[in-house]
Amino acid sequence: MKQIQHLPYRFEDPEAKCARYEERWKEVTVAACRSLFPDRGAKVLDFGAGRGELSAALAAAGFGVTAVDSDPECVRLTSQYCRSHEASKPEELQALFGSDSFDVVVALHVLEHLRDPLAYIAAMKAVTRRYLILGVPNLGTMTRICFRRVIPVNRGHLQGWDYPTFHNLLGEHAELTVLRSVPDLVVMPKLSNLLHHLKLRRLVEERILPRLFPYQTNSIIAVCEKRATG
Repeated sequence: MKQIQHLPYRFEDPEAKCARYEERWKEVTVAACRSLFPDRGAKVLDFGAGRGELSAALAAAGFGVTAVDSDPECVRLTSQYCRSHEASKPEELQALFGSDSFDVVVALHVLEHLRDPLAYIAAMKAVTRRYLILGVPNLGTMTRICFRRVIPVNRGHLQGWDYPTFHNLLGEHAELTVLRSVPDLVVMPKLSNLLHHLKLRRLVEERILPRLFPYQTNSIIAVCEKRATG
């Protein structure tokens, strides 16, 4: 593909590994929102909503969801589930919503596509009252360690982090307090296909391995809080 296109996921087998990996980071993000707001009903901004799968899951969980994306087709797809707006520049967020308009802003697998992620994080900080949940692909996993060749990444990715560098970005440069990390799953080279055939993949990759290797998760998902000013 010469261009990155946002299209609805279509997997013939919902239990296929790729399908489950895409579903898992959305599940844990919804769970993180529930842990912050047990009574639900909180106002959530899904920044970089893409096709709208996360927005749909948050809305189904009882949150008041608003979505933003730079792609008009994504805005159209996501509008099936919630209010959806088109915006491509960080300053457009505050123009659209004003300061402190949301209880939490989520941006999952978005920052790696942006030329200036700090500018967008600053804009997200402005429109949330307190929390942000930010997630990116983890470039420090065992599946990405290779000694003989360069492993290609998504052509739309302009940035990349492992746990230390992402937490440095959030804590030192974006001036956020990282409250905790939320694990999605850990994939072990060679072992994953066997686990899939034995129908043990969810138990091992989603429950056991993240406890043993918490910094090897596919995604780095951080629950953050704005720091008090003044």
